[in-house]
Amino acid sequence: MTDRHDTGGLPTWDDQMTSLHGVVDHLLETWRPDGATAAELQDMNKLVLSILSDGYLCRVYTDAHRPVFMPLWNYAMNQGGPDPDYVYSTTEVDSAGTYRITGFRGTTRFVEITQQTFDMMNRGQLEHGSPVPHTHDLDDLDLDDTGYFSVLLSPERHDGHHGDWWPLDPRTKRLLMRKCSCDWGGEVDARVAIERLDASGGDMTPEEIARRFSDLAGWIKGMIGFDMGLVRWYREHHGVNEFMRSTKIDSIGGLPTQAYYDGIYEIDDDEALICETALPRTSRYWQALVADDRFCTSTGSTARAA
Repeated sequence: MTDRHDTGGLPTWDDQMTSLHGVVDHLLETWRPDGATAAELQDMNKLVLSILSDGYLCRVYTDAHRPVFMPLWNYAMNQGGPDPDYVYSTTEVDSAGTYRITGFRGTTRFVEITQQTFDMMNRGQLEHGSPVPHTHDLDDLDLDDTGYFSVLLSPERHDGHHGDWWPLDPRTKRLLMRKCSCDWGGEVDARVAIERLDASGGDMTPEEIARRFSDLAGWIKGMIGFDMGLVRWYREHHGVNEFMRSTKIDSIGGLPTQAYYDGIYEIDDDEALICETALPRTSRYWQALVADDRFCTSTGSTARAA
């Protein structure tokens, strides 16, 4: 950075890049304390790069004044055991704000929007849980003949508003949207937009941009580190070759409309894991997936309801 540029006392690009040094080594110390293979090292590099890009979208770019649902977990940003049938999106919101969510429902299995109260940079909240005030279902809204919907999200119902309304909890920090598709070629995806109605939507300050950019090292360590810790927790508390409801996910909030079952399995090269279970007569959706010891979904390892 030359002297002709005024940094305003804020970090330069090189400063921000320097802050990312050591992130991979930090994670490898937890994941492979006895040493990683060349393939494992490159795989961790790839995962860290994906969560870095995820952090830009969901930490740096996101703005409660100008909300946009941004992609969170998926095939490329493979963290948290993402379900291939889901599209996960998130946006930050201001719990004192008024938002309008509009769009077209489409024909996918379901679309749910959950109010979340934790800050993704707060490792303690991730590990110990936080309340989940509301999970909203688009099917509960008044849809017109084209599937169009419009719902107000605010702390209180506004005088004169007679349409759909969702209460915005004072603890809510972000929204998580899950769109589930079971017939990828035959269903129509939901289209969802969000706008803030009570604020001017001014630009993010340089100080706030710099602060969020500086959060990226912690974002990567926190996101990947949490899921590696979750896998270790299952091993220590569920045991090996055991399958049971995840008391950990239940205790930290999870998603109230879902039940999670987890198990750690060790399978030799000449063995196979066969899962047998009676399916509930009424189930909106069920799915099973295999993930590695960082909770990254293994490609081609899922089964689900038709």
